[in-house]
Amino acid sequence: MSFGFKHWVGIASLVLAAWGVAATPASAQCGPDGLSGPCCTPAGATLPAFPALTTDVRFICFESCQRRLDRPLCLVLGAPTAPVRGGGPVCGLYTIRATVKTCGTPGQVLWSGTLRAQYVRNWLEIDTFGNQLGSWRFLLNADLVPSALVTAQTNPCVKPGCVSTFGRVYFSGYIDYAFDCINGRWLTSGALNHDKDFIAHASFTGRPAGAAGFHPTVSFDFVWPSANFVINPATIPFSQGTSNQGSIRRNDFPSLPAICRNRDPLAGATVVPGNQSCPCNPAVASAQYIDTLIRGNTVCNSSYISQPPPTVGGFTQKRIGNWVAPQYPGDRFLLIDQGFATQVDACIGITSTEWFEGVETLHGFPATDYAGNVLGRQFEDWESSNGVGGALLIGVPHVSWYMIELNMP
Repeated sequence: MSFGFKHWVGIASLVLAAWGVAATPASAQCGPDGLSGPCCTPAGATLPAFPALTTDVRFICFESCQRRLDRPLCLVLGAPTAPVRGGGPVCGLYTIRATVKTCGTPGQVLWSGTLRAQYVRNWLEIDTFGNQLGSWRFLLNADLVPSALVTAQTNPCVKPGCVSTFGRVYFSGYIDYAFDCINGRWLTSGALNHDKDFIAHASFTGRPAGAAGFHPTVSFDFVWPSANFVINPATIPFSQGTSNQGSIRRNDFPSLPAICRNRDPLAGATVVPGNQSCPCNPAVASAQYIDTLIRGNTVCNSSYISQPPPTVGGFTQKRIGNWVAPQYPGDRFLLIDQGFATQVDACIGITSTEWFEGVETLHGFPATDYAGNVLGRQFEDWESSNGVGGALLIGVPHVSWYMIELNMP
């Protein structure tokens, strides 16, 4: 079954009608997402209508794990739209049209594409000024297409080397939407990452590099908002610890469009960091990448465990930097996560090897779930990289069969 971009065209009016949000008051936007119930059972996501937004964004190029380029730009995000398949909007999946351009009027387009957005979870937080924010996290993946302004460049930190071969660049990352539950304003933060060849164009990906490589020492990141974001690939905290806060959730694509299943709560999980280094250039002092072991098990006997580091395709954390202002998203550290893990799905009796991509945001505003439980300040969110039929699709646009989320102190 094909599930390419041309099939991801949704009808916004259908989505609004299905959710009944046209006249929803501001305070009613914030609430549980409806995905907590008996694990493995069908569920429907209760989500608000997310708006179109424009924000400042930082374009960062790392070479040998050190900052080489840092440019302030602007990001235009269309309203998230659910793709219509099988007679209705697909549960928990969205497309978001994204355009990166120079700021000002009208601005010159540099990159554009359609983000595939997989809903993961939501929570409540209280910002520096005492405002209650309802927050929703999506994991993203997409091909972004560079404009002629980018393709005309010779600077390898402006024009990724893979552009000449593929004409587009695969990015993965996340977006948070935050809604001021009282005052009715929307905010956003997020990031997109295209890594070095040893990850983005490894032999196991859909776009492997040849012997000469594409950009073996260079990686690229978009981060928003850019205001008060400090780039730090070497020393910011990384994730580690134990927790029983979180879950695994599965999408059941054979049931399109009603693919959502209830969360399977974690009974226990650990994140164990190992070697810190710059794999593309070990002589560099920057320890941007952290080999990491992740594992967890659920109350319904599902589990996951990453390959032991260091291995090719082993799980890594990649340091990006941190926001420092009291404004949203608060004093928050940003790292990108990716790597293979063995996934045991006890609900359907299947064990599989999955490539997981995602994010960790550490610290930030104090947060609780909708039951009032205080959440740990280490937020971890990962999604598997699959086709609709379940086969691995690594380094190219994909959907996800499994989402893992957890919080640690």
